[in-house]
Formats: sequence, C-alpha cells, structure tokens
Amino acid sequence: NFAEPGADLTLTPPAPHQFEENSAERIATTSAHVRASEQEADYFERAGDRAAIEAHVPVNVIVTVGRGDLGEARAGAGLAWTFPLLRRNQGERARAHAERTRALAEANVTRRLLRQTLQALNAERIEVRRALKTLESLAEPAANDSVEAAVALKNAGKGDSLRVLTARRDLAMMRLRRLELLGRDWSIVGDIVSLTGELP
Repeated sequence: NFAEPGADLTLTPPAPHQFEENSAERIATTSAHVRASEQEADYFERAGDRAAIEAHVPVNVIVTVGRGDLGEARAGAGLAWTFPLLRRNQGERARAHAERTRALAEANVTRRLLRQTLQALNAERIEVRRALKTLESLAEPAANDSVEAAVALKNAGKGDSLRVLTARRDLAMMRLRRLELLGRDWSIVGDIVSLTGELP
C-alpha cells in the first residue's frame, strides 16, 4: 500500500518576537549580574569615603574608673587624638578604590557580553524563523506533491516502488528538518529567558 501516511507530528513554535533596537542594551543594563557588580562598586566607593573621613580622627575623651592595688577607687580622664601624618587610612582607601575599579570593569564587561549575546541570539532566531517559514511554505508542500505524484504514477503502472519510497524519504527529511528548526527556536528562547529572566 503506497497511500500517504497519517497526520504529521506537529510542534507549536514559540511566540514570534524580535528585540527592539535598544532592547538588548536595556536588558543588559538592568540585568541582575550587572546590577550586582554596580552595587559592589557603590559599596567600595562608600568604604573609601568612610576611610577618608576617618583619616582625621577627632579628639577623643578618655575616662577610666577602677581600683588600685590596695582596693582603693581610682578615676582618671584625658584627651587623645591621632596625628594625620601618622595615620591617614591610605591602605584602606587604595584598596577600596582598586576594588571599585574592578567591580565597575566587571559590570562593563558583563553588560557588553550580555548585550552581544542577546543580539546574536535574536539574529539567529530571525534566521531560524525565516528558514522555517520557507520550509513550511515551499519545501514541504513541494515534497508532499512529489509523494502524491509518485503514488499516482505507481498506481497508474508508470512508476516503480523505489520512486515512491524516495519521495517519502525526502518528505520525512523535510519534516525532520522542520522539527530541528522548531527545536532550535525553542532552545534560543530558553537561552534568552535564562539570561534575562523575561519571556520574549
């Protein structure tokens, strides 16, 4: 029996979506990874400011109360201060500045990498959907027509079984290619969601 097989397996494609021109930049800028690095830079900036303020320690009042060797009560008071030339928190300030610079560099690299990755995924998805549309509108109907023609020739006694089998194989390859493109489309959507936390 060379009749056409039953209904084809269908797989629903994900909803079509294309990033706007500035969407990748917006998503990259608001990414949790970028925000974490920026907040780390803000922390070290504040730590550096604090170290700068504490470099000039104000006058401290010292009060002591206790007992002497014979148990008598003793009390004392005094003033203390730190000379700026002796203690300026230079090490702490330098470290805070270096850590802030590192965190900002990490934020910039992460933002740029995320933006380029999203743009590449979006461009690939556009090409995948274009290929899928061409396959569904042109290639697969042509393969279906080829199978029908081969079956008609076979039934009319002017064709052989090999031609029918070859046409069906080509149709099966088209359907397999369609499923591969649909799978890649879903895979790209999964990558976008994992990077952005948003459904496209």
